[in-house]
Amino acid sequence: MSLEKRNVIVAPFPRTMNEIFTERDLKRLASFANVLWAEDHELPDSVLENLLPETWAFVAFSPPMSTERLRLSSQLKAILEVGGHFPATIDYSECFARGVRVLSCAPAFARQVAEMALSMSRWCETLRIRFCHRIGQHQSVASAKRSAEWLLTTWRSWRRGFPPR
Repeated sequence: MSLEKRNVIVAPFPRTMNEIFTERDLKRLASFANVLWAEDHELPDSVLENLLPETWAFVAFSPPMSTERLRLSSQLKAILEVGGHFPATIDYSECFARGVRVLSCAPAFARQVAEMALSMSRWCETLRIRFCHRIGQHQSVASAKRSAEWLLTTWRSWRRGFPPR
């Protein structure tokens, strides 16, 4: 008895296929599924809607699965998001009603997120100490105001992704 391969759409954009799968894992997936799309650029809506009726699983950064698209997907059993979040692009109620599992890769990012949070808290503490030290050095309100402006400028540059050294 031969088992028919099921269709799996893989649309990781803006991530890349190499970020999502090792070569070995992609071959393993291809051994039991027809891997559809699997490209490093955005999946066009028209292509997605043509593939959905025969799709068993959908792997994507922010899968655009509205109620209408879920109704097109009679064979869909799982949606796997690879963005590390639960996007608003999925109709979760409809997924639940249809028995479609929505899975997230977020647990795989736990260590990196914890490291980033610790780093940010340490950096904020450093800023607080610097700010308090600068306030303590100044006698006038004008110089304290300049210190507050320095702190605000530093915080804004950090938000843009360029923390000052």
